[in-house]
Amino acid sequence: MTLLAILIALVVDRMWSTLAERRNHVWFQNMVDGVWRRFGSMRWMHGPVGVLLLLAPVVLVVALVYAWLAQTLDLLAFLFAALVLIFTLGPGDLDGQLRRFLDAWEWDEQDNARAAALEIHRGPDPATPGALARAVIEAALVEVHGRLFAVLFWFVLLGPIGAVLYRLASLLNEHAERQLKGEIAETTRVFLGVLDWIPARITVLGYALTGNFGDALHGWRESANNWAHDWVSGTRQVLLAGGMGALQFDPVPSEEDEDMGSTQVRATQALLWRTLILAVSIVALLTLAGWFG
Repeated sequence: MTLLAILIALVVDRMWSTLAERRNHVWFQNMVDGVWRRFGSMRWMHGPVGVLLLLAPVVLVVALVYAWLAQTLDLLAFLFAALVLIFTLGPGDLDGQLRRFLDAWEWDEQDNARAAALEIHRGPDPATPGALARAVIEAALVEVHGRLFAVLFWFVLLGPIGAVLYRLASLLNEHAERQLKGEIAETTRVFLGVLDWIPARITVLGYALTGNFGDALHGWRESANNWAHDWVSGTRQVLLAGGMGALQFDPVPSEEDEDMGSTQVRATQALLWRTLILAVSIVALLTLAGWFG
């Protein structure tokens, strides 16, 4: 059932062009703001208890509904799980964003290319076309983990409860950094880092298996050594170093970045697809092993 739910979610995500617009999480931000206005002045709200209080209502509702449906009819529980997964992926369509960037780039529409890149890349606008292409590549290697692979990992592990927990933790981290700030922002960052730690390294292993294995592992090892003091922030660096190694790109920005363009972005897009196919294949093998074990 888990495999079928994942396949349905991926197909719907691919085929439903307006799905990204449906994944509107303003309701969750409004809920967080309401709880924060009421309890934000209390000291305990800025630590782990506060994070759990902000996440628990929705996660608990999902858990109760799923348990009730499972007791009522397995088919309803399956459909509910698939629906939850569909709306916890993303929220944006990364592959579609990469296609829009590539189309604009290859038609030499630099303004449109930069606009498409802003949907993927979170940071200052790169000054040169080569730097823009590199920024898109790096962002894609990191974003696909948070938008797709980490959600799938927690869905396989905990079902719809895991998918909701990860997506809400990610949304809460972003909202805390932008609006709440202070100690609660650091707490949410650490909490998301805990949820990210294992799936991020599985993602890098996927990059290694579907790209250049040796360079990916070398980049992973170097990054792990450099960021051993900060394993939370190190997650992004591990994804970058492993992904750039798998692609055999220089992990450090240099003058050679000016040679980057659509060819390198397409290679990145292909790596992400191969990694996704590998991940689904592994879930399929585990499912078959469960059936015949």
